[in-house]
Amino acid sequence: MLILIFLHGCFADHKTVVTLKCNGQSLSLISVNSTKFGTETRYLIIRYQNKPIAVLDDEHINKGLPYSSDVYNHWPLQYIDTVTHYDALPDNGGFRRQLKCVLYIDPGEFSENEFIEIANCLQENYVVFQKGIDGLREDKQPFQIGGLVYGSEDEFIKRYDNGARQSLEIFPDGRIAYISWERGIRSTIYNDKGPLIVMPSKRMAITDTLQMSVKQLKDYRNDRGKSITVDFDVYVDIRPQGR
Repeated sequence: MLILIFLHGCFADHKTVVTLKCNGQSLSLISVNSTKFGTETRYLIIRYQNKPIAVLDDEHINKGLPYSSDVYNHWPLQYIDTVTHYDALPDNGGFRRQLKCVLYIDPGEFSENEFIEIANCLQENYVVFQKGIDGLREDKQPFQIGGLVYGSEDEFIKRYDNGARQSLEIFPDGRIAYISWERGIRSTIYNDKGPLIVMPSKRMAITDTLQMSVKQLKDYRNDRGKSITVDFDVYVDIRPQGR
């Protein structure tokens, strides 16, 4: 009975939107409509030789361009489009910025040669591929593929601890996560709550000294004992709310 309920409660419809040929191999953009117990979810999958490269849902498209290219060290990196684009909003005559997402290609699933093939194929056929994405997200936040990295995002996160069971994690795209190991808290820091990376750069602004002062920030160090203030140029930038 439980199996029957599960089968009737879950359904996924796959539709191939774009297929490119890359030296005889296929690179496809697939639209997925998934229904689970009455809740519908839509997302995109990119496949190379029938293997998924990336799932493009609302979480993964927020993995943006890096604050600095050297965050990836010597791992292969291919930029596709780094120019910021804006879409007109028909309802109010305004504009919204398109997200630029970075695709992380898993070295455990694809060779470096395959990564190069994928990156070159996307770059050469970018307009066609992007039109396929745009046509599927007319009612959602628009995004564009900004680049590809051969590696996992987790490998490029920088972590700093303050010796009091508190940590800051700096993601490649400048997101900062605060962790309190004592209280079991993990949260993303936003512009009005503490330090933020001034994109794209290695500058870090303190936007609320009550939440985090420069002195407190200096105590956060990496596993080699180097302060976060050595890796980033830290300054205070307090402005009125709603800036």
